Amino acid sequence: MSENAGPSSARRERRQARHASPNDYLLPLPPPLEPPEPIASNKPAPELPLELIQSIVDYACEDLQPLAERRNCRNLALIGRDWRETAQRRIFRELAITSTRALARAASTFSKSPRVVGRFVRDLSLHFTLEELHPDDLAQLYESCSGLRSMRLTATYDKMRILVSTLPSTPAGRAVASIRLRHAEPVTPATDDAFIDDMALLLNLKYWEFAYAGAVTFAGTRLGGLLPLTQIHVGYPPEYESGDLPYRINYGSPQWSPAHLQAVDICCARLTARMTKMLRAASSMVSLRFFDCQRPEVDRVIDVLNACPSLRHFDLQSDTLGADRTQALLDAIPPSLVTLVLDLSRTFESQNKMERFRNFLTMRESAALRRQRLNFVPYCDVWTKESSTGGVRWSCARIQEFIHED
Repeated sequence: MSENAGPSSARRERRQARHASPNDYLLPLPPPLEPPEPIASNKPAPELPLELIQSIVDYACEDLQPLAERRNCRNLALIGRDWRETAQRRIFRELAITSTRALARAASTFSKSPRVVGRFVRDLSLHFTLEELHPDDLAQLYESCSGLRSMRLTATYDKMRILVSTLPSTPAGRAVASIRLRHAEPVTPATDDAFIDDMALLLNLKYWEFAYAGAVTFAGTRLGGLLPLTQIHVGYPPEYESGDLPYRINYGSPQWSPAHLQAVDICCARLTARMTKMLRAASSMVSLRFFDCQRPEVDRVIDVLNACPSLRHFDLQSDTLGADRTQALLDAIPPSLVTLVLDLSRTFESQNKMERFRNFLTMRESAALRRQRLNFVPYCDVWTKESSTGGVRWSCARIQEFIHED
């Protein structure tokens, strides 16, 4: 009996399996999950310190092109109020306007902004040469930029008058500390003293600069209530220039007086008799650099040196000089000089002229001179004064210059 029970029991189990319901094989369902919390679209972002937000915004916009940077800033501004202000501060810190339409759009945007985003502008560039300039839009823009620090203005002469004269009575004019003006005409007319008069009313202004066509730059810093001329750069002459410089300055006016002139960098081809006279009158001169100097022009350089008793830095790049001019140049260097750079082609390859230079060093051991550089090709000699218990001596180090050949 036991042998026959096994097969029948197995057949019975198979019959039951064929008639079983599919639900008999399903696993029991897990308990129901709790419904998710509703996500509010306007849920505020967690508050973070402003310094951390600033670091995140700076990192997200680091090394990006302007368009990509602005796109990132716009996305970050959607996070919250603190993020919006930090992102806007970065978006509007530098503003460049080059057309009438862009000026009108900026003036309208700033005037309608509830938070006055114009206060975030730190560096403002305005370029108007061919486009028409609307004074009302300009005044509205100046009214909004209360946090301005520097301005760069490029325009024709008449438009520059409007750009500058509109400033003094506005928040932008009261805040700006640095102004750079670039005149767009190929040949600039006489510089109007009214420019300086208007800028003198900007009480926070510390530095001004006029850049003229033809590689000419005049600059100055505030001294008391005045904005005197303190720096001049005159580069290589353009092809269209002939005779004196292409601009006319009223040297007799207080604004253009050389009394406070301290630094000059000038191409000797443009060192005219009039400019030489002006430099000789600059009793406060501290730094002089003359370049591209031909032999006949060295006499004017020596003439200027003789009139600069307070000079501390002198740099001359010239053709090879004869023995007499070399000696006259060394004799004209004032005792106040601290650093000297001479690039006189093959002048000091002569044993006689090099001996004159060594005598010059010996005579200046007790003077202010500390460092000198003689340029040769392809190396230079740097002389440094050293003091020790044994006295003062000059040490020379030769620096090899590497020349890349195509």
